[in-house]
Amino acid sequence: KNPLFSFSFPRKMALKGTSADESAPWVAVQRRTFTNWVNVQLSTKSMSIADLRADLMDGVSLVTLVEVLSKKSVPKEKGLPVQAGTETTRVRQGRLNGQAAVDNVLTFLQGEEKVKLVNVGSYDIAEENLRIILGLIWTLILHYHINEGKSGSLKEYKAAQLEWVNSLIGPNTAYGLDIKNYGSDWKNGTALGALVDAFLPGHLEDWNTDGDATEKNARAIVLAQEMLQVPGIVAPQDVGADELSLLTYLDYFFDLHKKKAVKPRPAGMTYDQYYGRTPRPVAAPTPAEAVEAVGADAPLWKKRLAERQASYNNVKLTWH
Repeated sequence: KNPLFSFSFPRKMALKGTSADESAPWVAVQRRTFTNWVNVQLSTKSMSIADLRADLMDGVSLVTLVEVLSKKSVPKEKGLPVQAGTETTRVRQGRLNGQAAVDNVLTFLQGEEKVKLVNVGSYDIAEENLRIILGLIWTLILHYHINEGKSGSLKEYKAAQLEWVNSLIGPNTAYGLDIKNYGSDWKNGTALGALVDAFLPGHLEDWNTDGDATEKNARAIVLAQEMLQVPGIVAPQDVGADELSLLTYLDYFFDLHKKKAVKPRPAGMTYDQYYGRTPRPVAAPTPAEAVEAVGADAPLWKKRLAERQASYNNVKLTWH
């Protein structure tokens, strides 16, 4: 049995969702990242959600999400007819139908898909228990996104992912970084810029310059999405703020590397040497390209965000 399939919610996710618990910074970060991840999946059906807490309770988005991930049809349950009556009665019946649909998809996940669900039920979704909802989405990410085609425990996967990151931007490469975690080593914007430049050598030559970390992360995220088709599910200000969010985002690069092997640039090798006198790559889009959309006084990352959100396959992503 693959131990990654048996991974249960992290301890902080297993706690009962209260307003006090939900004030923790990681909750807001995961809410943004996981909403974006869900919308990347739903975009294949021309759907999206705005609020991870409220938009799953009717069952429609959750059923569609699971069908996209599993590539199977979730058996439909016939709901109660919405009869004439007071608005309160109609709302109650609609709520019951939504809860029945959620029950059905949870049963499908545990039965047909062999997904181990811990401490989650349709009541939690109906009551908009954000921490439980985040735990459910993380379980889906583990099963369908991170675990797909891989083996081993989550701990082993994290170690392998960080080892791979260092193979591209670590001490023995031209970037000379030493990435040991998913937190502090990513917060200044340097690591993500280096990683994207490793895939696109020369496109982010200033990855190691001083500057605002959010702007540096935004440039890297936008460039990765535009040229590598890596969905920008993590907000620039959230890079390094939550382990699960960053791990999920980096997995897109991890999988891309398998399809298109990246040759690490050795320590001391210039871009010109790397390219062997061939023409240098075209520079990343300039800030001026997005000025008109958001105004000349807007921060650079907001200008690029506006351009990116308008062009990326109509996937609705949230960076705020």
